[in-house]
Amino acid sequence: MTWDGVERRKPIAIGVMCKAPRPGVSKTRLAQTTGADMAARLAGAFIRDVFHTISTAQLLSPIVPFAFYAPANARSEISALVPPTTRLHLQEGTDLGIVMFDALQAMLAVCPAGAVLIGSDIPTLPSEILLQAMSSLRMHGERVVFGPSFDGGYYLIGIKTASAAPLFAPMAWSGPLVMEETRSRARLHGLQQVDVEPWYDVDDAVGLVKLKATLAVTAVDVAPATRAVLASV
Repeated sequence: MTWDGVERRKPIAIGVMCKAPRPGVSKTRLAQTTGADMAARLAGAFIRDVFHTISTAQLLSPIVPFAFYAPANARSEISALVPPTTRLHLQEGTDLGIVMFDALQAMLAVCPAGAVLIGSDIPTLPSEILLQAMSSLRMHGERVVFGPSFDGGYYLIGIKTASAAPLFAPMAWSGPLVMEETRSRARLHGLQQVDVEPWYDVDDAVGLVKLKATLAVTAVDVAPATRAVLASV
């Protein structure tokens, strides 16, 4: 078997950042449009659908799924939303960069071939994008994989080793310059950058409009849990 064939058999870890879907706490910007109860229901559906996407990708390539949950008492809530084979870990730390890097380190300890971390507010993300990210990580050489979002941040990041640590040093994580600053850090530390397709987050009224537009033109197996919640209104 060729080296490439061996690498393709090695699993990649994919982790999802999951907050408990609770009214008044989850998706507070989205709740300004939908109300707190609906925002929480959608947050739970988004988690289900992101793991549905991971399961679809898993049919074509070996994946070890992780859910990084918060707050500390949310384990049972998140466990009920994800496949039983998912490894659950509490989010550790207060700075988002530290939380993300710790999550990636935990995944690399299990899957040294590579780790991908995504948010839970991308219910319509195609499984093909995850497969592209995984394929990039399996290539020779050190690199970081980005999934840029339209708000100046990123919805996906994939790394191969702890050499990516400088990318997660403190910064203004909620600002419009997150992607730009992270790319600058990657260049400074000699990390090759590979991008997958940009995608959108659903965390406010604008994202909700995009979500509904996507669901109107895609197959019914795209974001089925989210479709069910929206159809119940």
